[in-house]
Amino acid sequence: MRFFFIVVVLALVVGYIGFTVTNLGSVVSIKLWSSEYPNIPIWLVVIVSIGVGAALIGLLATVEGASIRFENRRLRKTMHKMERELNFLRTTQPSGGRAPEPDAIEDSSRATLPVTAVTATLSEPASAPVYGERDDWPPENDNDDDDAYSGGRAV
Repeated sequence: MRFFFIVVVLALVVGYIGFTVTNLGSVVSIKLWSSEYPNIPIWLVVIVSIGVGAALIGLLATVEGASIRFENRRLRKTMHKMERELNFLRTTQPSGGRAPEPDAIEDSSRATLPVTAVTATLSEPASAPVYGERDDWPPENDNDDDDAYSGGRAV
């Protein structure tokens, strides 16, 4: 982006110098509201118009940058407020029981799954998949080359 900006500025400067060299003897008279300015070199008119345009663009960029900074500040305050609320809700215990959902379907015949006791202790994680107390799937034949997992790379 910086390279593009430099190329554009250099092209404008070269264009302005070329315009000035080709119109050195040209003069114009300018009428601005009620006053008239005779015999003004055209290169001076062009350089003043370029300067006024650059100043206006700079002023507009400053105003836009300020509005963006104010908006960012407002959004940052809103974000901090929401973070504080979220942290408060995370750290506090809910008071009382939960109210039932307004659109929940009430079913008196809820099926409950039987709860089985966990035999493994929490301090000893399983080192291999646990399928049960005994092997329910005996192999059809006793070939060692048809193992499901050989420990090698999957192909």
